[in-house]
Amino acid sequence: MSIQGPSGGGKSTLLNILGLLDSPTSGTFRIGEVDTIRLADTSVTRLRSDSFAFIFQSFHLLEQRPVTDSVELGLLYRGVTPALRATRVHKALAAVGIAHLAASPVHTLSGGERQRVAIARALASGTPVVLADEPTGNLDSAHTAEVVECLKTLHKTGTTVILVTHDPDVAAHAERHVTVVDGHVVSDIRDTRSSEARLLRPAPVAPGRASMLRVRDLWKDAWRSLLARRGRSYGLVLAVALGVALASATLGVSWSAQAQVSDTFDARVNRDVTLTWSNDIGDADGLTGRLLDLSGVEAVAIVSDYGGHTVQANAVRPRFTTRIMGAQGDLIAAGRLTVEWASPHSDAVGPQGILIGRQLATELGLGPVALRPSIYVGGDPRTVVGVITDSPRIPDLLTAVVVPNGAPDYANDSVITTALIRTVPGAAQNVASQAPLVVDPFAPMDIVVNAPVDPADLRLEVEQGVRTTLGIVTAIALLGAMASLMNAMILSVSQRQHEFGLRRAVGARARHLSNLVMVEATLLGLVGGIVGVVLAIVTLTAITIVNGWIPILDLRLIPAAVLAGIVVGGLGGIGASVKASRTQPHLALRS
Repeated sequence: MSIQGPSGGGKSTLLNILGLLDSPTSGTFRIGEVDTIRLADTSVTRLRSDSFAFIFQSFHLLEQRPVTDSVELGLLYRGVTPALRATRVHKALAAVGIAHLAASPVHTLSGGERQRVAIARALASGTPVVLADEPTGNLDSAHTAEVVECLKTLHKTGTTVILVTHDPDVAAHAERHVTVVDGHVVSDIRDTRSSEARLLRPAPVAPGRASMLRVRDLWKDAWRSLLARRGRSYGLVLAVALGVALASATLGVSWSAQAQVSDTFDARVNRDVTLTWSNDIGDADGLTGRLLDLSGVEAVAIVSDYGGHTVQANAVRPRFTTRIMGAQGDLIAAGRLTVEWASPHSDAVGPQGILIGRQLATELGLGPVALRPSIYVGGDPRTVVGVITDSPRIPDLLTAVVVPNGAPDYANDSVITTALIRTVPGAAQNVASQAPLVVDPFAPMDIVVNAPVDPADLRLEVEQGVRTTLGIVTAIALLGAMASLMNAMILSVSQRQHEFGLRRAVGARARHLSNLVMVEATLLGLVGGIVGVVLAIVTLTAITIVNGWIPILDLRLIPAAVLAGIVVGGLGGIGASVKASRTQPHLALRS
């Protein structure tokens, strides 16, 4: 049957209504005994899938995909198995003479070849009615003749072909001629003999089930859709990957940095216990030994501050008043001193050997310590065997004279004694509670104890702050990736309106389109998550190598990061999936 008439007369509107792509504003439209006006959208979609195939003037093919994908589209939404789809697609392409183009991308075909693909799609669907909207409108006379022959071949199989055309030569091949002017049918001419012959041929029945989509086919179709738009897909994958990589790398770097900070904390301040009291002790060596016997103690030094005494570089240089410190035990280790020795391996200081602080050495104008200069301390000559360049626990040592083997000759009634204790990691609190009892078991409360905060509590507090900060940074990164994906997916849906309209026309339900977009977004998130993990590992490795750290990556982060990518993809696709589900099938007839 041909439908003719002037432009704007209502031909396409009539075709929309006949194919259930649109509903009339009034009246009834029955297919068999079914009043289509009263049907819900899902029922209309099923009926359209069972009854109609479409051939469009603008072809409406899946441009960047192989020809077979466009031809099998109607079968895809009838749940037909891949094997049967392949068989019907091959027969349909052979019937229109382009079987050799089955694997060719659609965008490489000529106009005539594209129209044949559209006809092959209608032929493969096996529906009893084919609606063709100006199928020869964009073709020259040679290709027009080829398309007409294809439609006649389709008609011979028992299929009813309803053709909208402006070309009277094309319309002449029809058995029934309807003319539409200003929305009214002004003529309806039938070829009785041809119609009677047509009634003797059984109408084809479409294979499969109406408006059905297999889950496996949905995922394959979504993957092929992404591959068909590689540039856009790569960009979206990169957006997700960067968000996941930033989040993962931030966590990895934080763990590595935290390990280094924890080691430093444990190796320094977290292991220092200091005891101070205001009277001298008689047996410093004995006290040092008793403190060393405490569980968890690594090094002990007893430092006695004997107050100010005069020092001078030589008999003709001016005198200075500075502190004299007597030391017993392992002052270098317990005090964490840095010393420039007069000679390497200066383990034995000797009875007259002393250490002086860097600032005092400068004030005295001493030469190189390697020359082992002598100075006068309280009038007695002493040999400088080392210069203290750093004293983090007792900064006053930088301006003092230190007598490593003790200095009882300088004792007085106002001696301040300090015990420097170095513990193993985690033992500081326990040592701090026991050491005062060792120093003075009768009045331990008179001992001033300086110990680090409980490392467990302090670390928990620091880690909580770090986790909160990193959580915010991670959330911002993932939200940024999700927003980018969402905007791009919504824009993509807007650009694919004709494709989605075509899918609705050939039998896809609204939820099929929604699921397609969601699966595409999920696949983008999955691939983006995997790429993001790789980028994060590379970034973490590079940062830790540059800083000389040991890279720390919890293996549980890998599946978590991939899952984060999937979640970002899924959430990013929600808006686009809703928009896709609202696509109306009549959009397929628009150029």
